[in-house]
Amino acid sequence: MELEIKGTKTGFIINISETVDFINARRLLLEKFEGSNEFFRGSRFIKFNAPGLKNSDIKYLKSLLEESYDIIFEEEDTAEEAGKKKVHVRHISSSNVNLLKDKITSMDETINRIKNLTKISSADAKTRKEDSEPPALPTKFLFENLRSGAEIEYDGNVVIFGDVNPGAKITATGNIVVLGSFRGMAHAGKGNTDCFLAALKLLPLQIRIEDMFAVPPEDATMLTNALVKNRDGEIVIENF
Repeated sequence: MELEIKGTKTGFIINISETVDFINARRLLLEKFEGSNEFFRGSRFIKFNAPGLKNSDIKYLKSLLEESYDIIFEEEDTAEEAGKKKVHVRHISSSNVNLLKDKITSMDETINRIKNLTKISSADAKTRKEDSEPPALPTKFLFENLRSGAEIEYDGNVVIFGDVNPGAKITATGNIVVLGSFRGMAHAGKGNTDCFLAALKLLPLQIRIEDMFAVPPEDATMLTNALVKNRDGEIVIENF
């Protein structure tokens, strides 16, 4: 068996055959987790056995699973240590309430920055084109998480208030904005090289802007506040 996930009293164990390389390991894990109907979400994992992978590969896969499915990787405790653990109730102090307000304010500012980017991109594109070109594209807003297999195609800009999981795909003739984590595939600017993809967290499977492709390296890590765009015929990533 190439991939096996076993449950124990203290957590789950991932076993990957030594004959499986990194690319297939990532594929097998994503297929397993996506097909589990969120069974593993929030679970505790205590071991990741993959003798055929490098430590950096295992670290990347752990990070991908933690970010995508809210799971936790921890070292296995002894039965005695596990028995001594207690559950602590955490009360929200006034300082934590203020931190929460700051986070909400920061999110509002992020949305405003991305809205401005959309306006600037559309305005720049319009000034470089003929007067006969149509006005700025409409925008489609989605308030949901996109699971593996979901496909969104829209003639305009797409803004998603949620996460885009591996296996999901977004195609837009305009810009794509994800107010969450983007780990799927995107084709922004279908027919327009001036468009972009922006995400609060970014670790994609594939990004395409017009006819330009980009895939992350095997050791890629999650980026925050990432803006992917065309610069002189090449796809580049900047912070916004």
